[in-house]
Amino acid sequence: MAFPTTPPSPASSPQLPPRSALHPTRKLFHCLTGLFFALCCVNLTRRTWTTTCLVLTVLSFSVELLRVSSPTSQLNKVFMKAFRAFARASEHSEISGTPYYMLGMLLASSLFSTAAATVGILCLACLDPVAAMAGTLADADMPAARLRNGKSLAGFVCAAGAGAAVAAVTLAQAAATSMSQRYAVAVGILVGWAGATAEVMVPTPRVLIGPKRVPFTIDDNAIIPVVAAGVCDALLRIDYHHVQLSPILFWKASG
Repeated sequence: MAFPTTPPSPASSPQLPPRSALHPTRKLFHCLTGLFFALCCVNLTRRTWTTTCLVLTVLSFSVELLRVSSPTSQLNKVFMKAFRAFARASEHSEISGTPYYMLGMLLASSLFSTAAATVGILCLACLDPVAAMAGTLADADMPAARLRNGKSLAGFVCAAGAGAAVAAVTLAQAAATSMSQRYAVAVGILVGWAGATAEVMVPTPRVLIGPKRVPFTIDDNAIIPVVAAGVCDALLRIDYHHVQLSPILFWKASG
């Protein structure tokens, strides 16, 4: 059963911003977290990293399920207070995007090459907050630019540009690669657009699926890295390209 999200009462989550707010601290946290995880992905062994993702996914879903199953519990109060700078009002009684973020990284890292998974995580880190901020800012001047599913056309275009830029730079600055610079940039552009397309396809407000007490959602945090990594992996395999990304991602390591 699917049903649209409904915001909690003001008393249940005082002073927390709604989904439509600009909320720059949340966007910055989302981006920096993704950059950190991308560095982990490229520098840790595949087994260590995927195991870490699995543990984080199970742990975050467990905490979230316990928290939202009883919104008035002490656990939920502690969570909302600890993450006050990043939480939304609706997350007082809904699963936040964190476990889906972990799930997306786990799937991308398990299914695709390390280089592709890293690019997918970077796309999630950058294009998702850019899409949200651009959509919010554009609403004041172009309210009609919202698509039927609630997503913003301006957000899609800006997200595609951000995703393409971060993917292209990361691939072009690889420590070792069989690709030409031109092909690396082309792959990056296609990956960025694929990630933005995945983002714009997920409706907003989020659609909740399952029992109202513990609802799951269709969340772009789980979809963007998988789609972006999948497209990247496929494009690298077409011509049997091998890519070893720089351990510092955006700058080719010397020596």
